[in-house]
Amino acid sequence: MSAFPFASPAMLRSGRANQAGLGLIELMVAMLLGLLVAGSAVAIFSTNRQAYSATESLGRIQENARVAYELMARDLRAGGGTPCARNIPLANVTSGSNWWQSWGNGSVSGFAQGSTAPTGAPANMTTKGDAIVALVADDTPLSVVTHNNVAGTFKLNAKPSSFNPLDLAVVCDYRQASLFQIKAGGVDTSNNIISYSKSGMNCTKDLSMPVKCSSTKNGVQYGNNAMVSRLRSVAWYIRDNGKGGTSLYQSQLGTNGAVVDQEIVEGVTGMQVTYLLNGGSGYVGAAAVGGGTNWANVVAVRIALTLQGGLGQEHVSTTGNAALTRTLVQTISLRNHQS
Repeated sequence: MSAFPFASPAMLRSGRANQAGLGLIELMVAMLLGLLVAGSAVAIFSTNRQAYSATESLGRIQENARVAYELMARDLRAGGGTPCARNIPLANVTSGSNWWQSWGNGSVSGFAQGSTAPTGAPANMTTKGDAIVALVADDTPLSVVTHNNVAGTFKLNAKPSSFNPLDLAVVCDYRQASLFQIKAGGVDTSNNIISYSKSGMNCTKDLSMPVKCSSTKNGVQYGNNAMVSRLRSVAWYIRDNGKGGTSLYQSQLGTNGAVVDQEIVEGVTGMQVTYLLNGGSGYVGAAAVGGGTNWANVVAVRIALTLQGGLGQEHVSTTGNAALTRTLVQTISLRNHQS
């Protein structure tokens, strides 16, 4: 039986016509509108994702710069420092010109990009940017009980467990400081003694100022409460990191005269270092400092690091498909400048 018992055949035909599906034109319009909505959503998502990646990359750049400048500033501010006094003369009795022993011409020394790397440094130390070196007496000194300048021994107030044979050490009092090498077998932790002689890198046993390598004298005798520290030498530079990019590296004098290289911050593509001389009107490059003892006149250092986003973030710039890059600058005053 029909659901509409009183409907005429014409009415039934009209109802079926009214229930017909969408036409081709209506379907195409609906699809076009759907594509426009989906395209807009994809564009918004892509833009937000790009902005998020750029923000994350910028945050990483800022964090890397903060770490780099904090560590570099610690080394440079302390450069040339001893546990005894500021600006005391230093007698360097070690022979040779390795970067990690060249104390005496100033608290820090620099090398411009493209210049010859200092003796004992990696050959590529100045390939990717400027380099800078600082030497300082370590901040964990021991006190001298007695100094036998005839035997070449320092008896200390505690076990010299932080010293090793052939290490470079700095001894100082209120008059002067001396840089020397501990001799082979020259660390006696049982009796709290370290020893030196005219051997190894030492050109003389005479620790007096001025240095005379031809001297056969016993030299200056340091008194009770003089301080002895290991020499801490650090170099900062840019080089390839073996991962397709460049990083900020630190080379540091380790035990027994060995130099240890370590990657500090990745994504550092350049470093420019300029120097302010005492009485100078502006910052100048390493070549303009003049070399030699003129490094003692450097009172401040300005470092400009160029950094990019880390691995996996090479193409997150908001202005194109390039790496997000920033150059950040830090100025560091030298506490122990000798001028």
